[in-house]
Amino acid sequence: MQLVILSFTFDVYNFVFYFFIIDLIRNYIYNIIVLSLITPKNNIMSKKTSRRIAKKASKALKSKNTSKKTKSVSATVLSQSKNNKKTSKAIASKASQILKDGRFGKCAKSIAGSALSQKK
Repeated sequence: MQLVILSFTFDVYNFVFYFFIIDLIRNYIYNIIVLSLITPKNNIMSKKTSRRIAKKASKALKSKNTSKKTKSVSATVLSQSKNNKKTSKAIASKASQILKDGRFGKCAKSIAGSALSQKK
């Protein structure tokens, strides 16, 4: 008699376990389908400039001591803080030069890094 009861409880636990697994798989597939339908294709990998970098770019544009390269890269980065624009090749080249040059400070290099991370 005890074997029958143990066998029955084991079967119930197996049923609950398999039902749980099937439900997890069903929810996972459902989420993939729904998210692929809802998420716009062109905004999946879009980037915007963070507030911290936008503040640095704003300060760089206002400063009289900032180089022309840094100002042009800062203007681009600042324009990317509100929309999903991408960095042009010319600005990316200037940003790359800023990162390679040891004469530029941390602020200019962080702005340049942000510009390069949003390159086409």
